[in-house]
Amino acid sequence: MCLSWRCTALVIKWPVLDAPLHQATEYIVNCALALEKPFAVAPCCVFAREFPHRRLYSGGSTQEEGNDVGKSRAVVVFEDFVEYLRRLPARSGRPKAERVFLPYDGKNCVVFAR
Repeated sequence: MCLSWRCTALVIKWPVLDAPLHQATEYIVNCALALEKPFAVAPCCVFAREFPHRRLYSGGSTQEEGNDVGKSRAVVVFEDFVEYLRRLPARSGRPKAERVFLPYDGKNCVVFAR
């Protein structure tokens, strides 16, 4: 049995400050959802060119299921990325993730689900 199945939360700490963990944000969320674990991420950069598949649909989804592609938009700005991450749990039948702001300047948004 995988050790992660027995954990109560998924916590990932990156040991090198300059390493590109930002690009792993969506993967961290998807891993936590697949393991049915709580998660919290503090997204920083959108990386729209590296992830052109990220789309927001007007029906409140992150995927094409039953949505008109013409009513979608690419995730290219930070606010859209946060919304995209908040909608990911719905693909697993879970409620939309929550968002809070930490009390400091800069990228202080945290997206989380219990």
